[in-house]
Amino acid sequence: MSAARRVLGIDPGTRTTGWGVIDRDERGGLHLVACGSIRSPARRPLPDRLLDIHDAVAVVIADHEPHTLSIETAYSGPNVQSALRLGECRAVCMLAGRRAGLEVAEYPPARIKKAVTGSGNARKGRVRDLVGSALGRDLSEVAFDLDTSDALATALCHLYATDGPLSAAILVGERKKRRSGRARFTAADLAKRGMLPEG
Repeated sequence: MSAARRVLGIDPGTRTTGWGVIDRDERGGLHLVACGSIRSPARRPLPDRLLDIHDAVAVVIADHEPHTLSIETAYSGPNVQSALRLGECRAVCMLAGRRAGLEVAEYPPARIKKAVTGSGNARKGRVRDLVGSALGRDLSEVAFDLDTSDALATALCHLYATDGPLSAAILVGERKKRRSGRARFTAADLAKRGMLPEG
């Protein structure tokens, strides 16, 4: 019997950052808690967009209280600027997690796809379909974009890895006692700024 865990998966991006929270109960059952995407207008200066993302992730953490933040590792693609921007976005997401006392686990994109679909080259639509199957949900009803379903896949990858050996995960922090301070912005504040859904 496995210990109950709650994982926040993050699919980072400076325009759209997907997030998804999944519970694993004591019997190993998987349950979708919440998911969505954080959007910051491209017209805003990059430092402001990074602050938007950090603050929104901090609100998600405060609202759902996960044990772990799971995120893709950095990659070196042909577009150096895109890789740099992705690295900056990853950094502010991990910072929000560590400030809240979460452990942070990183996984290569191909590892995430393989954990969910059996193939490291699966298309995003296939990932969404199989994440939905694992959670017993039709993600077309709750995950309106592929960034969100990719984030859920990242959370699932960590839950699958921690059911067995942890060698696939790169743990970059031990969980620490949560800080008692409130998030800098409330969910309502961020909804008004168009970064989280209202309601």
